[in-house]
Amino acid sequence: MSEGNTIDSRQGVDVKEAIRRAKTQVADLLEGEAYSQLGLEEVKFDDRNNEWVITLGLNRPWNVEKQSGGGALFGPPSSTTSRQLRTYKKVHIDGRTGEFVSMEGTD
Repeated sequence: MSEGNTIDSRQGVDVKEAIRRAKTQVADLLEGEAYSQLGLEEVKFDDRNNEWVITLGLNRPWNVEKQSGGGALFGPPSSTTSRQLRTYKKVHIDGRTGEFVSMEGTD
């Protein structure tokens, strides 16, 4: 087996390869949709299902929380600010083959 290969038939897919595949899969599934800052949030291996469970976070332009700065009774009007909220996707990658299994949204 070559040094650059990250799938070993005896051990399966390593964590870095599983993360790379999860990011690629999310990018493919969201093709044409507006999002930014796709990044790793959490990773674990599910022994029971022999799957990598990888949580990725991303920003979507419409997922914004508006907050009012409570104005004083006799003063300038209150200001409104917004805060970008993250969207999270949990991606399941087969631990043996590296194939995509599923993707779900999380809160």
